[in-house]
Amino acid sequence: MGIKGMAREGCMDWRKSIFKPVAIIYGAGVLLWIATILLNDIDKGLGWDIIKDTGPVQSLTVIILIAAALICAYLTHRYKGNRITFALMSYIMIFYAAREADLHNFEKYSVGPTNIKFYSLPDVPGWEKAVCGIVFISLILSILVFLARVVGPFFSGLKKRELWPFFALFWLATLIGSQISDKSFLNEIFVGQALEEIAELVAAILIFPILRNFPRCEK
Repeated sequence: MGIKGMAREGCMDWRKSIFKPVAIIYGAGVLLWIATILLNDIDKGLGWDIIKDTGPVQSLTVIILIAAALICAYLTHRYKGNRITFALMSYIMIFYAAREADLHNFEKYSVGPTNIKFYSLPDVPGWEKAVCGIVFISLILSILVFLARVVGPFFSGLKKRELWPFFALFWLATLIGSQISDKSFLNEIFVGQALEEIAELVAAILIFPILRNFPRCEK
């Protein structure tokens, strides 16, 4: 086999490594979406039960994100060379899971602590504002430090055709798509609501191939 043939075969293997798992994950998501729509046509109560906040789709999303946070915590212990990166990832993942569980919305107040208006509400105790503010600021700082540490390797990984940055792009596109659906007219119909919830589940699942292929450093 010549050099061109080897390069072509290597390129095909690289594409297969990316698109095969992505196709499986997205394919499963599409099948779940279609099944949910069909079940909703049969019984609208059943369709809503599947995608509601305490339903199986969102519960599975939260469980997956908690599992991802625990994996990151293990990687923090296992690989000392990029311990800080994995620790930040685990910390951020906890908030990611909390957001999907809607813990950021305080029912007793008109807005949650992620909204700046929360800190001007007269009925919120000062200590509660302080605690929420510290936690929220720590999350913002963690995200900024994490991005500062991974942006360089991310673009370098794209050039080298490493797998994890491409999975990260699929994750980001899926998550953004779910939020666009949430803010658009699609959120007014069941099909759009199901699309948003299942897209968030797909995005959560995509974290696993990111972690599997994320660079590790022993020292």
